[in-house]
Amino acid sequence: MPLNLQSPSCVAIQAAELADSLSAVTENLVDRNIQVVEYGEILNRRFGYPVVLNMFTWGVPDSNLSEVGDLLITHGFEPGGISKIHTQFYGVLEAGGLMFLYGSTRVHLVPLSFLRLSLDDCHEVVSSVDSRHKTLIPNIQPYLISLICRLIALPTGMRRNLIEHDLAILLDQVIFPRLPEGEDEEHESEEHFQQRVEQALSYVRGWDWKPEELRYLEITEKLIRDCSQLTKITECK
Repeated sequence: MPLNLQSPSCVAIQAAELADSLSAVTENLVDRNIQVVEYGEILNRRFGYPVVLNMFTWGVPDSNLSEVGDLLITHGFEPGGISKIHTQFYGVLEAGGLMFLYGSTRVHLVPLSFLRLSLDDCHEVVSSVDSRHKTLIPNIQPYLISLICRLIALPTGMRRNLIEHDLAILLDQVIFPRLPEGEDEEHESEEHFQQRVEQALSYVRGWDWKPEELRYLEITEKLIRDCSQLTKITECK
């Protein structure tokens, strides 16, 4: 009897094969001394946001983009996977960089220059795809600036939704103090919320902001005070 492609056993096999392929790619990256940076949904999961990963976004040094793509192909990934519908909605956020497909899982390679990041903006952590190896994730301040830069470079509307989503999660999961166990925002008093606002403001103001970065601090303060500004702030005319 042919294997049902939707059966639990088939799904488990596909997941194991994907994990093996990602692990092999990670090992090759280490061997070649190529560092990639986890970004987007992978970070959201690290921050504690519940998400089922069906796309891994890696920031890649511009000069290594093609080489990392070749490694993915070597280990069973196919070029492609860019969604026409998502491209229509999100434009370059979907179509920028290189996309690869393994089953229903996508790996999106994005040049670090496009993300407004450098390797110096990052620190090492255990890889999300292979616990035997290390990978990079952005430090919180550069990641925040990266998201803000990309946000304000786009006009308001659907094409910013992915960035707005990631920025909202960063603010909620990392910048704002967590609510005590058993409490939720729906039942939080206005007084207690304003206390958390002030704590969040104090947190970001305590960072080392360069003179040319102060405008991003100003934007961050606006977002902390009023999250609805996420859909309104832009420098695109």
